Amino acid sequence: STNGGGGSTPAAGAGGGGSKRLAQQQAQVDEVVDIMRQNVDKVLERDKNLSLLDDRAGILKNK
Repeated sequence: STNGGGGSTPAAGAGGGGSKRLAQQQAQVDEVVDIMRQNVDKVLERDKNLSLLDDRAGILKNK
């Protein structure tokens, strides 16, 4: 995935190591984004489960 980030990086003038460092940082960002997506999916699933549980509790309360 590509970001619309600015074109300047601190390692831009550091020779060949700069692009390697940028690639490592991009890989870390991608990993964090994947973890965040998984966390959002888990939150949505838990919300659905809590909603179902609340509905069931309401049914039991009214019996």
